[in-house]
Amino acid sequence: MNKKFFHFIFFLFLISLFSLSFGQEKISAQRYKVPEEVIKLQEEWIKVKSPIEKFALLQKFRERYPQSVIIHQIYQDYFERLTNRDRKELIAEYDKLIKKNPKSPLFNYLYGRALSNSSSLKYFEKSVKLDKNFYWGYISLGYYYSNISKKPDYDKAIKYFYKAIRIDNSNPAGFLNLAIIYEKQGNIEKAGEMYELLVICDPENSYYFEKSLERYFLKGNYKEAIKLLEERIKKYPEDRFIQLLGQLYYQEKNYEKSIKYLSQITAKEKEINFTAHAMLCISYAQIGKIEKALDSFEKALLSPDLYYDEEIFKRKEFDPIRNEPRFKKALKALKDKYGIDKPAKNFSLKTLNGEKIELNKLKGKVILLDFWATWCEPCVREMPAMKKLYQEFKEQDFILIGLNLDEKKEDVEKFIKEKGIEWPQVWLEQESSKYILSLYRVKALPSTFLIDKKGILRKVNLRGESLREAVKNLIKE
Repeated sequence: MNKKFFHFIFFLFLISLFSLSFGQEKISAQRYKVPEEVIKLQEEWIKVKSPIEKFALLQKFRERYPQSVIIHQIYQDYFERLTNRDRKELIAEYDKLIKKNPKSPLFNYLYGRALSNSSSLKYFEKSVKLDKNFYWGYISLGYYYSNISKKPDYDKAIKYFYKAIRIDNSNPAGFLNLAIIYEKQGNIEKAGEMYELLVICDPENSYYFEKSLERYFLKGNYKEAIKLLEERIKKYPEDRFIQLLGQLYYQEKNYEKSIKYLSQITAKEKEINFTAHAMLCISYAQIGKIEKALDSFEKALLSPDLYYDEEIFKRKEFDPIRNEPRFKKALKALKDKYGIDKPAKNFSLKTLNGEKIELNKLKGKVILLDFWATWCEPCVREMPAMKKLYQEFKEQDFILIGLNLDEKKEDVEKFIKEKGIEWPQVWLEQESSKYILSLYRVKALPSTFLIDKKGILRKVNLRGESLREAVKNLIKE
């Protein structure tokens, strides 16, 4: 055999190995067709109200369609919450069914599903031994190794989910489980691919489409996201995606297109959409349509969802309208609404330590009110900066007061202890304390209010270095 021929054969062998190892990557999807019995169940489900009636309906459908995997899945999933019965009773039911049908892949799978523990594995394995093309058997094996086993084995799980997809590439279950695994592994690219395939399976599902966009946002690939959104809204013109498209065009500085889509949102709004009007304002300003920019600016400031942050209005995007009388008037009206440059509204509250705080009695010191919660991620991220701020100025006529909105008092107490937070904290979940939220027009967390030594509210919602500089300057006054 000559060398060239040998090398050629070896090359083909390598290609075959490569395709065997990585062939699972080459999957496609088809539109999922909801089984007829599930459609009928959905139609009757909305007609019954009580849990007893709903469970009776599921029993009826399970008897009528004894081979329907999805009807059995729904029955199992709703068993405990509709009946308040112990799961052991559900397991007993499926134990009887498997004894009547020991060679049924379906009932081996369903019994394992009802068990939902380490014993499930042998029934899942048996289901695919009985039928090597049993879709739900491979799904259950993938789910076992990714969710039930003591230590997840994602490689095994992925292998089984791919096997399932090769049997049925229209059912969303395989793709969704893969997407979840890839997200857990931090592989956003692969997760995004799965969500794009899920959109093919179920094109009307907004959640799948939204998740399919994530990888493009994380990469800053707005052009691809725009392309997908343009295609999406032709078939499914949902307002949130139309607005997102307008915001992306704004991000790309394509102001004409931004105006086109954001105007569609504001034209039919029931409540003023601050984000849409603010972006319209800047978009109009950038293309020289000053009056329209001012119209949008004035409208944005009337939004009940407005989160006032004066740093935003210092941005250069507002330069084309900054010296306009209407701009200055609207901004002054907004400051007046928040009470900026006016005496801060007085309150009297008790801290977690039982100490009484009355604002009017703290004059002579710079006061920072910080509204926050442990469930608020931006608040938690800001906490190290707040600690640093407190340590730097606590001996210089500065008082920091935390106003916490956790549901449980124990949660804030635990957080304070763990993070070593020294400044006074007021827990606002008590009804007697909640009035302060409307008093200071708190719309989102975190919110900060900086009060000078004379008791005048001077700055709202500053953070980071801007907040530090403001505190420093007020202490010097």
